[in-house]
Amino acid sequence: MKGIYDPITVGRVTLPYLYQRRGWITPDNRIETNVFKAQLIAEKENERLKLLAASLGLCA
Repeated sequence: MKGIYDPITVGRVTLPYLYQRRGWITPDNRIETNVFKAQLIAEKENERLKLLAASLGLCA
């Protein structure tokens, strides 16, 4: 994320910014207007995906 209205990317998770709603869309289809909360949601979702892949034996 270089600008304030850029998509937030953490690992394989990307939260796109919606200009009409003035916020980032989260994986559960909510709009988060606070950039710090959106970043935290992206980090938690990325960690969840890592743990899921590890439990399924998909990572090396």
